[in-house]
Amino acid sequence: MNLKHLRPYVIILLLLVFFNSCKRDRRVREIPAIIIDYRVEYMDKTAGSIPTRILPNRMRLIFGEDYAMNTIEGFLGQFSLTYIANLRKEKVITMLKIFDKKYYYNGEKNELPCGIDPMPGMVIKSTGNERNILGFDAKEYSLDLSGNQQILIYSTDQIPVVSPNRATPYRNIEEVLLQFYTRLSVLDMILVAEDFREEEMSTGIFMVPEGYSEISRIQMEKTISELFR
Repeated sequence: MNLKHLRPYVIILLLLVFFNSCKRDRRVREIPAIIIDYRVEYMDKTAGSIPTRILPNRMRLIFGEDYAMNTIEGFLGQFSLTYIANLRKEKVITMLKIFDKKYYYNGEKNELPCGIDPMPGMVIKSTGNERNILGFDAKEYSLDLSGNQQILIYSTDQIPVVSPNRATPYRNIEEVLLQFYTRLSVLDMILVAEDFREEEMSTGIFMVPEGYSEISRIQMEKTISELFR
């Protein structure tokens, strides 16, 4: 075989290896991120047999490029529930840490995060009112749940995120929510934005860390629901 004829193929192969390695190096990098911290207000005094006053009272939401990440932590770092949404692909990873147990579920397209009530009977109507939240003009909506329960929620178009709620029950609202209702397992919660900032963050936060074991959606839903019995 004439080695001269192979030379162009070898060069192409080496170039492919080089560019792929560069691609891998760029996977984890610093990007501009939007961070919103919310106060968690529980609507009931207990969740199953657990007093809600001892449950986590803060949630952090981070937007970066095509990703959104929600995290609730508590019990001195021994518990955390994290949702990592790829807003472009409309997929969500659910991560759960309970003491030394760490699990994740890689969701299918258009699936809601594990443990989140889809609220199929909700009706959202604009009230025409506005209020200022953290310096942003926030539009007011009336959220009607089944049973004639009404809750006010607020969103703003002054935070530049495209389709921020695509992986939530509020996917039809094209603005960042600054106050909203959600139901996690048996927990009815109101989340109110208390802090907003922008800073550089690593894209590595949107990846599942080492040490997490993959489980099915059924297993993840069961594990989350058993936490509040």
